[in-house]
Order: sequence, then structure tokens, then C-alpha cells
Amino acid sequence: MTVTAAVGLGSNLSDRRHHLAAAIAALAENVGRVAAVSSVYETAPVGGPEQGDYLNAVALVETDLDPELVLEALLGIERLMGRERRERWGPRIIDLDLLLYGDRAVDRSGLTVPHPRMAQRHFVLAPLAEVWPHPVLPDGTVLDDALAATADQEVRRLGTLGGAAPYGGPQRTRRVMAGEVLDNVVVVDHPLVQHKLSLMRRKDTPTAEFRRLLREISALLGYEVTRDLPLSLVPIETPLAAMDAPMIEGIKPVIVSILRAGGGILEGMLDVLPAARVGHIGLYRDHETLEAIEYYFKMPDRVEDRMVIAVDPMLATGHSAVAAVNRIKARQPKEIRFVCLLAAPEGIAEFHRHHPDVAIWTAAIDSHLNDKGYIVPGLGDAGDRIFGTK
Repeated sequence: MTVTAAVGLGSNLSDRRHHLAAAIAALAENVGRVAAVSSVYETAPVGGPEQGDYLNAVALVETDLDPELVLEALLGIERLMGRERRERWGPRIIDLDLLLYGDRAVDRSGLTVPHPRMAQRHFVLAPLAEVWPHPVLPDGTVLDDALAATADQEVRRLGTLGGAAPYGGPQRTRRVMAGEVLDNVVVVDHPLVQHKLSLMRRKDTPTAEFRRLLREISALLGYEVTRDLPLSLVPIETPLAAMDAPMIEGIKPVIVSILRAGGGILEGMLDVLPAARVGHIGLYRDHETLEAIEYYFKMPDRVEDRMVIAVDPMLATGHSAVAAVNRIKARQPKEIRFVCLLAAPEGIAEFHRHHPDVAIWTAAIDSHLNDKGYIVPGLGDAGDRIFGTK
């Protein structure tokens, strides 16, 4: 039977990122399929002699091995990578810990799972919370409570080994708010995206700058939402030789802008998908009921053969997004994906109540909606800031 195991990784010698990446590759070879890898966190060592700071991460591995064999494989990887156990809590080229083994609790000679000290270590809990799909651990520990209890321990998130979203694919589960796990949501946490988003949030950012930043972020979101487009080899001639070169196969996707603010994302998406077809759905929000009212609908032909990417800067109440996807589904596209700049937990819940099959890509998930249906802390009304209206 296949079980998902959580493995903690740490390194504080020489090229720490390289050692983490090499260990993840070794996990794939010796333990099972690596299903997800968290962001990388830097932290000061706990106990032991004076030494350099650690880089830490957590990987989820789907394995058929018994827990004892997983532990044996982890120790073998450590030896293969040159770890020397000269002193307790001393510096190490790689440290691999079996944190969790599915929903099982194991207490045998030389092996205790869940790991007996993980609930006291924020540098373990923070990356684990990114990738582990359950809010309660097998020993009854509530993950969010443990995170809160260790929040005074200083850790610094450094992004990911690959520099983009934590590895694991668009369908992975990600913990995004206290006490709840949201499926089919990808938070594009690339440092460039987050920096530009912070500039957009500032209330004194002028309209022209706001538009430029939105276009730049939208291009980066377009890069992420198309990460898994199929490729096929096509013969081409370079100036030096013939070769079989990878190119996107199949007909081009459709980008559907939810008016009026969706046009701001559309421009950036077309920068990376210039041959995409374009559709428009005109919706406005009734300020009394917060429901979506449609006033325009125009789609390209042959949508049934294409991936459709619906775009709107804000997923707030979720009503406009739900209404738009309802209309798109009536045309029976091959697949639908939804891209937004900001999302509220309430909007995600409403959207997936109606469309659990549609994945969401967003730059951030904010705290909540206020009583007027605006995302908090948010960035204000995206349409007004794009067009300079009130």
C-alpha cells in the first residue's frame, strides 16, 4: 500500500541548496515519488557547538516501503552524501528525518513517528504546513496550534529550490489559512511577484505605475498557469544544425477576461501567450446584493477543443467568478483554469463550492472580506485603480 511520508531536510555545510536538491533526487531514487517540496527556510542551529545556519525544507514522498525501511533509506542517503556523525547536533552536510508516515503513529526501537521533537521546532512546522494536507497530525497535534506556539522562533523563508512555486504541481493541496485546507489552489509566491504585488498594494501608487505592475505580474502568472502545457518535438534548423525542438502542441488556449478589471490581467497574459484566442464576459457586482450581473458575452469558436484561462484581478465574494465559469462551461471547453491577483478565503470557498474541478492560480490569499465585500488588506478596487475612477 502506498503511503505519503513527510521527510525533513536540513544542511548547514558548503552549498546548502545543492545538498537539499541532491537529497530530494536521492529520495526519488530510493524511497518513492516526490509529490511535493516546500519552500526553503533558514534558521540558526539548535544546540551543539558553534556552527553556521541551516537551510531546512520538507518533502512529501509517496512510498511503498515500511517505515523502518524508509528510515534505513534515509540513513543510507546521508552516508552516501558524506555525513559524518562525530558529535551530537554538530554541523552536517545533510540531515534527513522521517517526520510523518501517513496517518500512522509508530513507536518502536530506534523509530518514533510522528517525530518526537517536531512540534517544538518552527523550522520544521513552517515548511511542513505548506505541503502536508491535514490540519491535525496523527498524534493529535493541531498543526496551526503548534505553529502559533513556536512563532517566537526566528526562521526566514528564502523561496524555493527552483525559485518558483513550491514543487508539487497545480493540483497539490496547500495550507493557506488557519484551521482550513484549500484544494486546487496555487499561490505563486515567486519573490518578483510578491515584491511587485506589495508595490501595487500601496495606496499612493499612481495609476500608470499600478497598470504597469499589474501587467508584469500577470505575465508571471501566465508563465505559472501554463507550466504543464504539453510539448512535442518538431524538426527545425538552427544556424548550425538540424534538431528536434520542443514546441507547445495542440491548438492555442483561450484567455477570457472578466470585465472590466480583467483587461488588466489580459494584457500581461498576452505578453507570454500572444497567439492565444480572447473572450470577454461583462459582469458587474450589484452593490446591494453583491451578486454578479451579466451585460456582455463574446467567445471565440471551437472552445470545446481548448483550455480556457479565465482572468479577473480579485476573487472576493466569488460571485462574478462563479457566474463567468458557469457561462464558460456551457461551451464545454477542454479545461478551465482561473487566474487572479488576490483571493479571499471566502471567495475561494464559494468558487470551489460551485466549481471544485477548476484550479485557481493567485499571487496571494489575504485575510478576509469586509462588510462591503472588499478583500482585506487587499489593494482597494482593482478596476478603479486601473482606470483612475472612483
